[in-house]
Amino acid sequence: MYNTRVKRFYIPLALLGAVILVGTVGYALMEHWSILDAFYMTLLTISTVGFGEVHALDSVGKVFTILIIVGGISVLTLFIETLGRMVVAGEFRKILWRQRVEKNIQDMEGHILLCGYGKVGHEVHRELTQARIPVVIVEKEEPVARELEKEGLTFLQGDATTEETLTKAGIRRARGLVTALDNDADNVYVCLTARSLCPNLLIVARAADERAIKNLKQAGATRVTSPSVIGGMQMAQAIIRPAVVDFIHLATQSGKLDLQLEEIRLRTPSDLLGKTLRDSPLRSKYKVIVVAILKAAGTTIYNPEPDALLEEGDTLIVLGPTSSMAALTGIRG
Repeated sequence: MYNTRVKRFYIPLALLGAVILVGTVGYALMEHWSILDAFYMTLLTISTVGFGEVHALDSVGKVFTILIIVGGISVLTLFIETLGRMVVAGEFRKILWRQRVEKNIQDMEGHILLCGYGKVGHEVHRELTQARIPVVIVEKEEPVARELEKEGLTFLQGDATTEETLTKAGIRRARGLVTALDNDADNVYVCLTARSLCPNLLIVARAADERAIKNLKQAGATRVTSPSVIGGMQMAQAIIRPAVVDFIHLATQSGKLDLQLEEIRLRTPSDLLGKTLRDSPLRSKYKVIVVAILKAAGTTIYNPEPDALLEEGDTLIVLGPTSSMAALTGIRG
């Protein structure tokens, strides 16, 4: 879409430049004029200002001038018409806006690449936006890209399965990637491409078919989710444990309640390292409950004891007020 707009402007401009070049070179070679005189004569001929010939022309020069007049006026008319249409339609504003967006993408760090803006992608974007995490959408389909442009969202139109598109979207500076394309094969290609570019990147992939989960993991996905499987499980749990489902839904949906489930990865320098839960300020100062500790070795401690030691690489699953989660940022390490 953006490339199409640019081409509509640059093609007539390139043709006009080609006519000027041909005219300049032609006069210089056929009439043995200086480059300046040849260039000046070409501009006079195309613009039809009527200042007269720079030097007297022979028969060949006159025929060449006629061709330059016909070609130059045609191309110049096309250029002016295209320029006027773009100004009236606001195309220049859109091109400048697109350039600003792409410049912003180049400056972004720690963002999430969201490949595909269908129903699943829309929900992912909504949750990430509510969590105030910067997102760059990569969308191939032009009708969807037009809607994204109308909404003023940060997006890049292109094929997410290619290295060029992912690199342009800033994958090497990204915090993670979500591929939510409708086709499992495309999601596999995105995972393969992303993993080859960034071996340590967090990649979350959507599986439309449960049978594709294994392929996506082999392609490099860190996590794979199947909306149909998750939907079925939630529906079953809503019948079996409705109160539990409601609580988890409220605690995990951004902005729904002043309560949030969050994970805290402990790295140096963190004030929590080397302390027990009892000695840490998690409960007394931040009013959060440690639901589980995922140890760096791979084990998980559920409902940890007060004497549990907090070590480098541990991931804490905590539950508490939303305001506390923001304050905890300073002690994560």
